Amino acid sequence: MDARRPFVGRGAELELLLGRLAAARSGQGGVVLVSGPAGIGKTRLVEEALTRRRGTAAVARAQCWDGGGAPPLWPWTRLAARLAPPLLAALTSGAAPALGVEPGVLAAERFRMLSTATDALLRIAAEQPLVVVLEDVHWADSESLELLRRVSAEIDGTGLLVVATHRDEPAGLVGAAVADIRRGPATTAVGLSPLSPGEVADYLRAVDAPADGDRVGRLHRGTGGLPLLVAAASGADGAAGTDVRAVVAGLLARLTPAQRGILDAVAVLGTVADPELLAEVAGVDTAAVADALTDGRRAGLLDPAGDGPGFSHALVRDEVRRAIVPAVATALHRRAAVAQQYAAKAGVPADRPDNR
Repeated sequence: MDARRPFVGRGAELELLLGRLAAARSGQGGVVLVSGPAGIGKTRLVEEALTRRRGTAAVARAQCWDGGGAPPLWPWTRLAARLAPPLLAALTSGAAPALGVEPGVLAAERFRMLSTATDALLRIAAEQPLVVVLEDVHWADSESLELLRRVSAEIDGTGLLVVATHRDEPAGLVGAAVADIRRGPATTAVGLSPLSPGEVADYLRAVDAPADGDRVGRLHRGTGGLPLLVAAASGADGAAGTDVRAVVAGLLARLTPAQRGILDAVAVLGTVADPELLAEVAGVDTAAVADALTDGRRAGLLDPAGDGPGFSHALVRDEVRRAIVPAVATALHRRAAVAQQYAAKAGVPADRPDNR
């Protein structure tokens, strides 16, 4: 039985994503931009499509980081660590330019690095259809955005599908990059709206909760139709005053301080796929990781099915990230980068792509 929360609504959006996944398997890849406000269910939609997809395709996921301390190209180097050492080598080849180098030389080196990384990614997809999921592009650094631009320009007619999630109407460099990518012939944009009262009623029925008209109306008004808040409040008599920070704080209170430290590492890595890597980054043993992940799932903080990107919802992840002391976040990023580079030099990806 699927341990995830019930999935309701989103019929047209789900069919579109499934269609793009099928097209990528036949060599007609592209980009899907999934947008909407925090809590709207972007990650859950993508996960549902990946769960229902048919055929074999490798899947690699990464998340952009907003808490400081992350190096340039962080989400792409996370993906590279899971896919192939050559891609990681391409991304890190120009990471530390020498002092005193002329701007023109730096620009040429940057262009070469981005081109080499794009070619490496497309070669991987040529060997086996590949789905790349980039979460929270609204937090991406400029180098990551430029690589996404470069990949999207060359993705048509390949076995690569990039699914990128972002919040509505990002500003500045992110907004410009998203607008450029959206105009591409191989790009499809999917915007998500809050659940309707009827969909809230469907959710309540799916969890065997009362779904009379008055309760549905109160729950819809109190949560704004945001799936995370609907799920958090569905066991209560009402939803007035529901607050994500309070909900997450209550869930975190069920864990020990050591377990919360491990969840901090999950927030930085964006995945629970490799317990050994997670243990190395958190500075604990794998047994402690296993216990923390089990209790995190029981508490509702992590994806209960155990095979998703990590947290049960982006808003949960955001609240965990927000509580991490900046110096701790920087140290976690440093440990993750060292572990990934060591794995690449050894010729063994730090994570394995999902080949379900």
